[in-house]
Parts: sequence; structure tokens; C-alpha cells
Amino acid sequence: MAHELACVVLSLCNEPGLVAAVRSLLAQDTPAEIVVVNSGGGDPGATLREAGISIEVTTRHERLNPGAAETLGKAGVNIEGIFGLAVEGKGLAHVLVEDGATARRALQDAGYEIREEPEVLVIDIEDRPGALGEVTKRIADAGVNLHFLYLATRTRLVLGPEDLEKAKAAL
Repeated sequence: MAHELACVVLSLCNEPGLVAAVRSLLAQDTPAEIVVVNSGGGDPGATLREAGISIEVTTRHERLNPGAAETLGKAGVNIEGIFGLAVEGKGLAHVLVEDGATARRALQDAGYEIREEPEVLVIDIEDRPGALGEVTKRIADAGVNLHFLYLATRTRLVLGPEDLEKAKAAL
């Protein structure tokens, strides 16, 4: 079966709601590739097998901290945009916030490592086919490489260009 969607289900210590969460994804009309990432112990693979579900499970024995968004919310920081991925088993994210100092302090106090704080370009973008292509072509034509890009709230595009000033001039 061809998958149109990939879903990662995060589980902490083989949570009781894991089977229901996976079943809800399996019941969707859109075929999805589902991977469970469990940390902190337990055996979610066995739990899922007992429920008649056979999917990939990745286990990290140490507890991973899933609460960066919660940490920022408790500090009164609004997340305007976020991009995240796993690199070599560790979470990596770029979080767009208005109050960077408060966000940095809250995350560091909670034990998160802030590796860098790259300057980004945030622009409004139309929600229509081809709009993103027009923006990225202008930046490419100016000879600027992008380290990352993602959409943020209110249909804004966040760009992490190699050269911020050249990217600004291109737009």
C-alpha cells in the first residue's frame, strides 16, 4: 500500500493511550506510515502486538523531554512558528517567537540546549499554488542558499537564508 502521510506517535513509558492513538490513525481514510517513538521504558511493541497491531517502534531507554512547547507556554511565550525534526536520535527545532530572550531563558532553565539562534526572514505569502515557488526562485536567482524554510501562523513564510541581506534585497 502506498502511503500518502507519515505520522510519528510519541510515547512516554508505554503510555496507556498508545493503542487508541495508533488505532485512530489506522482508521483514517488516508493511508499513513506510522512509527511509534517510545522513551522512558516499557515495551510498546509488545503492547501493540497484543492489540493486533504491527507497526515500527523505536525505543529510547532514556526519557526524552517532550515538553518544549509546554515550557514556552508556561513562560508566557507564544509560538508563532515551529519546525522540528530528529537528527541522529536527537530533536532539532527552530522556534519562531516574538520574545527570544524569555524563550531562551525558559528553555535553558528546563535543560534544553540552544545551539544557535539564526536570523531569519519572515514574509507574508499568499495561500495559492505557485506562491512559494515564486519566492524561492527569486532567492535562488539572487544566488542565496536556504538552510531551512517553513510556514508560520497567519500564512507567513520563515526563511533561514545563508545571506540575510541578499535574501531581503531579492524580495
